[in-house]
Amino acid sequence: MNEREYQSLKESIRTEGLKDAIIVNSDGHIIDGQHRKRACIELGIKPRYSIVEFPTSHLIKRIKLYPLLRNREYKMLERLRERAAKKKAISLLKK
Repeated sequence: MNEREYQSLKESIRTEGLKDAIIVNSDGHIIDGQHRKRACIELGIKPRYSIVEFPTSHLIKRIKLYPLLRNREYKMLERLRERAAKKKAISLLKK
């Protein structure tokens, strides 16, 4: 997450509150939500945690990567929509 994305997340938490709990294992290690936790601490908001047991470290890695993949897919879809809109606008201008 770059600084601009982090600041956007922080502003969202400031205005709307923490939407998703920070996922930790029974040892207290953060599985997902390190940026949300940092933002909450900086804003003085008490973070919410969800303790989840994971059977293997492989599963933990997959779960940690899922939001990144989902975000990447979303960005790719947005770029495709923008390109389609530009092509449609250009074709309308040519008429």
